[in-house]
Amino acid sequence: MTVPRDARSPVTPPPQPPAESSSGSRGPLIVVVVLLVLAAVAALAVWMENRPGDEPTPTASPAATVAQTPTPSPTAKAVVLNDTLLLDTTEMPRWNDAGTWTVIDDTDAVRACDLPSAEDLGAAVAISRSFRFVPDLAEGDTVDPNAVPMLGINTVAAYPDDAASTQAVTDWVDALAACGAVPLGSVQGGTTWTFSAPDESSPDDSYFDFVGVAAQGPTTTLVAFSVHGQDANYEGDPLADSLEAAIARLP
Repeated sequence: MTVPRDARSPVTPPPQPPAESSSGSRGPLIVVVVLLVLAAVAALAVWMENRPGDEPTPTASPAATVAQTPTPSPTAKAVVLNDTLLLDTTEMPRWNDAGTWTVIDDTDAVRACDLPSAEDLGAAVAISRSFRFVPDLAEGDTVDPNAVPMLGINTVAAYPDDAASTQAVTDWVDALAACGAVPLGSVQGGTTWTFSAPDESSPDDSYFDFVGVAAQGPTTTLVAFSVHGQDANYEGDPLADSLEAAIARLP
């Protein structure tokens, strides 16, 4: 028998799986986006630290102190001093031809003025020879043991350069002038001076000093002698010949 369509039992559709919510489907996507953003930020940070021109400036370590060796001046010369540069007894001043000079141990032959030494004036090295004048005696005469001896000296010094030796002579001349010295004369490359000072231990006597100084190249020479007594009579310039001989011995 045919059943009318409207009288049929309703047809039940097959069960369908539950639809996923929209929030549940977006969860994994958000996680992926966050990871990508973090990776991009990390990459940007690395690039910012290492981009050209922005390298960190290294901290400079304290500079080491290095001793600088002075550059010698163009005129500097190596000078070796030896005894051949010093006057011998025959070249010291002839004091009125009344005696002879002998070599003695080092002594201060300038007694009327406190002159600076060659080392005080910048000499690298200096050598000296000291002398004592022995007067000629008539037959039967003897030397007074209380007499103050006549002394002499020749000093040769080497300086770093020509300018320093020239300045040393200038300084000596200034010191002589400060002591009241008066010029005796001059020779090629040098000058001679004389001055006196009273002997405080003997009111009637004085020290009469004679000094000659000269420079040649980086070296200087000083010749001096000192006389003690009531006067110092001499003929001409007693130092001229000796200073010329001293200059001739310089290298």
